[in-house]
Amino acid sequence: MKTLPRVFQRLIVAVSVLAMVAIWTVSANADGPGRFTTIDYPGAVFTQALGINPRGDIVGSYVDSGNVEHGFLLRNGAFTSFDYPTAVWTEGWGILPSGDIVGQYGLPDKTTHGFRLRKGTFTAIDVPNQPNTMPAKINPDGTIVGCYHVNNSNGGTNANTMYGFAMAPGGVITSHPMVRTMNNGVNPQGDIVGFYNDPATGRALWSYLIHDGIISWFQFSATDLTTQAWDISPSGDIVGFRRDAAGLFHALLIVRGAMTSFDVEGATQTRAFGINASGDIVGYYVKAGVTHGFLLSRSLFAGNPIDDSAFFVTQNYRDFLNRDADWSGQDFWTSQITQCGIDQQCIDAKRVSVSAAFFVSTEFQNTGYLVERMYKAAYGDAIGTSTKGGSHQLSVPSVRFNEFLPDTQRIGRGVVVRQPGWDVQLESNKQAFANDFVHRSRFNSVFPTSMTPAQFVDKLDQNAGYVLSAAERATAIGLFGSATDISNAAVSAQVLRQVAEDQDLYNAEFNRAFVLMQYFGYLRRDPNDVQDTDYTGWEFWLTKLNAFNGDYIKAEMAKAFIKSGEYRQRFGL
Repeated sequence: MKTLPRVFQRLIVAVSVLAMVAIWTVSANADGPGRFTTIDYPGAVFTQALGINPRGDIVGSYVDSGNVEHGFLLRNGAFTSFDYPTAVWTEGWGILPSGDIVGQYGLPDKTTHGFRLRKGTFTAIDVPNQPNTMPAKINPDGTIVGCYHVNNSNGGTNANTMYGFAMAPGGVITSHPMVRTMNNGVNPQGDIVGFYNDPATGRALWSYLIHDGIISWFQFSATDLTTQAWDISPSGDIVGFRRDAAGLFHALLIVRGAMTSFDVEGATQTRAFGINASGDIVGYYVKAGVTHGFLLSRSLFAGNPIDDSAFFVTQNYRDFLNRDADWSGQDFWTSQITQCGIDQQCIDAKRVSVSAAFFVSTEFQNTGYLVERMYKAAYGDAIGTSTKGGSHQLSVPSVRFNEFLPDTQRIGRGVVVRQPGWDVQLESNKQAFANDFVHRSRFNSVFPTSMTPAQFVDKLDQNAGYVLSAAERATAIGLFGSATDISNAAVSAQVLRQVAEDQDLYNAEFNRAFVLMQYFGYLRRDPNDVQDTDYTGWEFWLTKLNAFNGDYIKAEMAKAFIKSGEYRQRFGL
């Protein structure tokens, strides 16, 4: 039986038990809810903080004395201003642990567009064929959420033409099924929060959470004029703001099933826009007619949620199997760690063995690892560079993270090993995926339909490392019957699967793929991306794993990734 996600458990309680609603005030010296800090860009007449990452880096925008709006980054107490080229205004909305920023900018024609700022370089983000795109947040997978408008009548935007969207790393866009929606926040698990503008009142009376394609609705109070959700943390806590019946704005927080409303002391309005894994909240407040950004550091959430055994297990399900845990699996793997009690050495060892078990599981071997082998059979190896032992080139897996993730999610959709019918669902998914794979333009450019069956099979075998025996080769060619070409795509898909699922390829590629999945699963990136500029790290761990004959415990490979600062910063400090 599939477990009800913890974030849904919280939300159900939050919506149905309004008696748990609380209201509190934050002062500069507050000891209860957290420590409050005002954020003002030097010389600005207006400052708003809109996003915060696990390291505590904050992005937002400010308006200067000339009434021009600029984006800003606040890191280690120092401000950096940035502007998108040619823009008349710029806002920073979301920030990754790596420092990548997403935001919005406006052009003189009054259209709004999105951007990603990475290491000083801007990349435009636009929903194709739409005049206005407004990104709000980005998660470590690279999924960007926001909204777009299908027209810009009179140079402006209209809620009647507004749709929330999620843009996957490969550029695939999923729109909210309802018009007048805004997707505002996304966490590492892919949960999305936003709100819906009621056409009768023009107000956001309801907010929503999207999890696994299921939309759940909530509001602070039936008497409020608006409830707006703007961000969601890895543990499922939600921030935003509400507008009460008197028209006053208050920040909104949903945590552990309780809805809370809070205000900065003396402020006439308080709005929250961002939350990180530690529970720190950013937003803005208005006091004496001046708008200031704020940071609410909440000691209540000290520590990193990934240190919690249940959260750690849940995250491994999501990172490697791309689904929420089933009850029995969650309980079993969590108990493997908690049985250690307070023995930290035992806990550390169990966390490694539990996490590695997800890679060697039947479910992952037939989904994620199969995807890696299909790319190997289809395209062979790529060439990377490494400085280990001196600068040199080496063969590396050809599949990239932005290809691997959506393909693995597709082949594993609806599969929960040991549940009734899982094997039938998996086989159906494999067939559908293979058929789609051989219709892709990249595949067709490498394997034109004019190839003979023998040429096709031999090319696949060469890419895979010559894994087919003479009998296996003859069987694969024979699947085409009397055909002289490979125009029968269904047979091509069947042959591709035969090579990708060959036991010799499975054995030969195992260690390489195991190391690759440390980067894909834990760090959610390619081995030569961001922190690493080449494959030196990947080669280091592969060499070490090979030296220990694939024993990941003796190689201390999984342990190193779990304890790495990069992995931990996905969830907190």
